[in-house]
Amino acid sequence: MLDQRSPLANFINVFLEAKGFHGTSLLDYGRYLREFDRYTGETALKEALTLDRATQWVQEVKRRGPFAARNAARYLMSFSRWLADTRYHYGHEYRSVLERLPVPKTPSSNRQAFTPAELDEVWAALEQRPNEDRYRAIAFVRLLWAAGLRRGERSSSARSVITTKP
Repeated sequence: MLDQRSPLANFINVFLEAKGFHGTSLLDYGRYLREFDRYTGETALKEALTLDRATQWVQEVKRRGPFAARNAARYLMSFSRWLADTRYHYGHEYRSVLERLPVPKTPSSNRQAFTPAELDEVWAALEQRPNEDRYRAIAFVRLLWAAGLRRGERSSSARSVITTKP
């Protein structure tokens, strides 16, 4: 039977199983949460999962970059919400003990739509491709353009078509 004196690692395993994560999500959640468990000295749930410890750990992770720190905070908050919902560990009024954990901001994207000159370069590059490949690539770029995808999606998708070797 799990309670607040049980090791944090036991709760991590139950959480991952209960949430039904697969693939990358399972690997990422497991990696970050186990890293937090090691950071806290592999102690009991009640001792490990505190706002102070979580804040300190997120600051440590921030050295690896803002996206890693944001993920660390979000994964811990999700784990803490699950613990509160299942009544294993909660704060005031059955809320998550990490409800006020600050989530680091990440830099905003600087992706831009193609300029008319860049688009001309795209069409010129597509003209250099073999016939069958050229028609497929042109159709793909036209579809992206007509579908009105967001600037970043359109730019990255179109550039990948251009740089892909036939």
